[in-house]
Amino acid sequence: MAIRLTGLNSGLDTDAMVQELVSAYSTKKDTYVKAQTKHEWTMSLWKEANSKVYSFYTSALSPMRYSSAYNVKTASVSNSNVASVKASSDAVASTQQLSVSQLATSGYLTGGKVTTLDGSNAKATTKLSEIGITEGTVKINDTFVTLDGDMTLSGLVTKLKSAGVNASYDATNGRFFVSSTTSGADAEFTLTAGDVSGIDALQKLGLYSAVDINGNDTAETAYYKQMAVADEDAVTAERYDKAKYTVSSYTEYIQGLADTAEKNKAAAESSLEKLTADDYDWTVDYETEEDYQKAIDDLNAKIQEYDNTITSNKELLDNADKLSAAMDTANQAIEDNIRTQVQGEIQAAQKIVNEGIFTNSADSARITAQDSVIQLNGATFTGSNNSFSINGLTIDIKDTTDSPVTITTSIDTQGIYDRIKSFISAYNEMIGYIDGLYYAESATGYEPLTDEEKEVMTDKQIEEWETKIKDALLRKDSTLGGISSSLKNVFLSTTIEKNGVKYNLASFGIGTGSYFTTEQEDRGKFHIDGDADDSLTSANSDKLMAAISNDPEAVMEYFQTLSQNLYDTLSSKMSSTSLSSAFTIYNDKQMSSQYSEYKNKVSEWEEKLEEIEEYYFNKFSAMESALAKLQSQTSALSNLLGG
Repeated sequence: MAIRLTGLNSGLDTDAMVQELVSAYSTKKDTYVKAQTKHEWTMSLWKEANSKVYSFYTSALSPMRYSSAYNVKTASVSNSNVASVKASSDAVASTQQLSVSQLATSGYLTGGKVTTLDGSNAKATTKLSEIGITEGTVKINDTFVTLDGDMTLSGLVTKLKSAGVNASYDATNGRFFVSSTTSGADAEFTLTAGDVSGIDALQKLGLYSAVDINGNDTAETAYYKQMAVADEDAVTAERYDKAKYTVSSYTEYIQGLADTAEKNKAAAESSLEKLTADDYDWTVDYETEEDYQKAIDDLNAKIQEYDNTITSNKELLDNADKLSAAMDTANQAIEDNIRTQVQGEIQAAQKIVNEGIFTNSADSARITAQDSVIQLNGATFTGSNNSFSINGLTIDIKDTTDSPVTITTSIDTQGIYDRIKSFISAYNEMIGYIDGLYYAESATGYEPLTDEEKEVMTDKQIEEWETKIKDALLRKDSTLGGISSSLKNVFLSTTIEKNGVKYNLASFGIGTGSYFTTEQEDRGKFHIDGDADDSLTSANSDKLMAAISNDPEAVMEYFQTLSQNLYDTLSSKMSSTSLSSAFTIYNDKQMSSQYSEYKNKVSEWEEKLEEIEEYYFNKFSAMESALAKLQSQTSALSNLLGG
C-alpha cells in the first residue's frame, strides 16, 4: 500500500474528507452486500422448507398410496403360554387351530463330575494324566482329537469348540457342558470314542453318553451301533474320496507352501539386514556378543530352510510328473491315516456293542436334539427352531399342548386409525411450517446489518434484528402460497363413491379448526374428531374409528385416493425445470445463479471503491506536496529579506 500523506501542511483531515467524498459509492457497495446476505438467507430458508416438504412426500405420504398401508392385521392366541403370534398385512382374517407336538431343542450333554486320581475336584488347569488318562482318541462330529497326559481340561474345551460345538468346563461343579450351536435335529452333535482307549477317556471325563433323559438311544449310541457292523474298506473309501487331493487342490497346496516360505524368507532377511547394519548396536538387544551372533546364525539357518522349501516346491510346480508322484505319496498318507482312524472307531464300537456298555457316565445327562412340530388346522409343520412363518403369521411356540388352542386374526382397526392419524399429523407439521413462513410478520424497514452497524449493537440485539428479517423472507411468497393452496384444495376436493355412498374428508370427522378461533398459520391443519390427543376435537364423536370398524374398504379407498392426489400434486410442484432441480419446490438453479451475480457485483464495487479512494488520496497528496514546497520557498524568501 502506498504511503499516504495526511494534512500536515494543510491542516485538513484528509481521511475523513476522502471517506465523505466516496460515501455514495460505499453506500452502493453496502446495498449489494446486504442484498447478497439477504439472498443467502433466503436460499437457506428455502432449503429447509424443501426438506420439510420432501420428507413428508417420501416418508409419510408415499406409502399411504398403497393398500399395504391399510392392511394392518392383529392376531391373538387363546393361551399365551403356548405361543405368541404376530400378523403381517398378508395374513388372512380367520380363526385357526394350533397344536404343538414338540419344541425344537439343541443337543445337550451335561457331563458327570470329574475328579482327579486322589479324589479332589478337577480344575480347568488339571492335566488328563491327573485323572488317569494318558492316551486315547475321541471324535467330535468329524474331528479327531488325540489325547495325551499333558493336555489340560481347558485345552480339551478348546478342541471341542474348534470342532463346532459349544463347550465349557465348570470348575466349581467339576463338569463339562457341551451343546450344539443351533437347535433342530440336523444340528445334533456326536462325541464318541475314536479307539478303545477313548472309551475309558470319555468315561473318566464324564462325557460318555449312551441314553438320553427319555431313555432313548443317543446319537452316540446310534453311531456306535452303525460302526460296529461297518465295513472297514467301504468306510475308509468313502472318507478318503472326500479328503484326497486332486491335481488342482494339491497344486494350490504346494503353491501355498511356496508363497508362505517366500514371505517368511523376506521377513527373516529383513531382520538379518537390521542386525548386520553398520549402525546397529547389538548391546541394545543382547546381553552378550555370543547371543547376538547366535541370533544371526539362527536367521541364516531359517533363510536357508525357507530357501530349500521354496526350491523343492517350485521343482514340483515346474514338473508335472514329480507333482503327481508327490500327490500320490500325500494321498497314500491320507488314506493310511483314515484307515487307522476307521479301525480304531470300529474296534471301540464293537467293544461297546458286544459288551453292552450302554450306561452313561455317572451323573451325566444327555438331551437329544429335535425339530419342532406343530399342527395348524390339521396340517403338520416342522422346523429347526421354535418360530414358524405361515401364510402371513409368525408363530413363536413356547410349550406343547394337550388340546388345540385358537389363533384369531382380524383387521387391526386401531392400527389403521393410528396410521391415518400419523399421516394427518405429518401433513399438519409440514403445512404449519409452510403457512408459518407465508403468514410471518412483516419486516419492512429491516435490512441486514453492516459491520459498522453491528459495532454499536449488542450480540442479542444483532440476533433479534437478523431473526426478524429471516422469519419474514418468504412472507407472502407466491410459490410458497401456491403450494399451500394446492395441497389444501386436494384435501377439500377429494371424494370417492363406493356402494352408492359418497365420501369426503368430513365423512370421517376430519376438518380444519374454526376460521375465527384459529391462528392464521394453523388454519390449514386438520383435526380428527374424537382424537384423544387433540384438545380441540377430543370431545366429538369418533367418526373415523367408526368408519374403519364398519367399512374398512371404503376408508382404505378414500385415503389411497387422497394420498395419490396429494402425491401427484407435489410431484408436479417438484418436477425439474430449467430454473429448478428435481424434487425441489423452489427455483434453486435460478437462485444459485443470482447469488453468483450478487457476489460479482460486490467484488466489482469493492474494486471500484478502492480505485476512487486511491484517486482522491492521490489528489490530496499532490496538494500536500505543493503546500510543503510553497512553505519551503516562503521560508527561504523570508530569510533572504531578514525576516
